Amino acid sequence: MYSRAAQTFALLAIEAFLNEYGYIRLGEVPFEEKFEWLGPKKKLVQLLGETIEYEVKPDSEIAGLVQSLSYRRNALAHPRPELRVWTGGSTVMKTQRRLGSTSRAAAEDAISEMDRLFELFNAIDPEAAQILL
Repeated sequence: MYSRAAQTFALLAIEAFLNEYGYIRLGEVPFEEKFEWLGPKKKLVQLLGETIEYEVKPDSEIAGLVQSLSYRRNALAHPRPELRVWTGGSTVMKTQRRLGSTSRAAAEDAISEMDRLFELFNAIDPEAAQILL
């Protein structure tokens, strides 16, 4: 149970940070009009692009961390059951199970990824450090 909570809240911490960063950098109305409903990865990419004209490359470490944290959270919060689907004839397609790990190591990895993302963000925009205190 604690592993699930740690993995879920690691991404929530990132999302909360990005929201606060957007509000501070852009103001309430512009942030809500353009960014409020974006997913974490799109929000990160677009906020840094618009606020400090920084291009987040798809294969960058920071983009990978957001993706990993999102995958961890989604695998726990939105698990997809294994399904067998008949596709005609004698062919059966089996979906892959997407259940997230609930081990201590998975929780520790999520926290490490969250910490690293904050570290990278601070290196990209040192003024963001005031939010991270």
